[in-house]
Amino acid sequence: MKFLEKVAAFLLGAIRLGITLLAPLLLQKIWVVIHISVDIIYTTPPPGLLG
Repeated sequence: MKFLEKVAAFLLGAIRLGITLLAPLLLQKIWVVIHISVDIIYTTPPPGLLG
């Protein structure tokens, strides 16, 4: 059981480290997508104004 506990602790640590390293990249990508979407929404005039 001690060995399994060590393996579990190692996996949890690795997952936590991976999330810590990847979170900023994911947030940056999400922010870019939101920014582009907002730009498209605001630069495209509503159909009512065109008609």
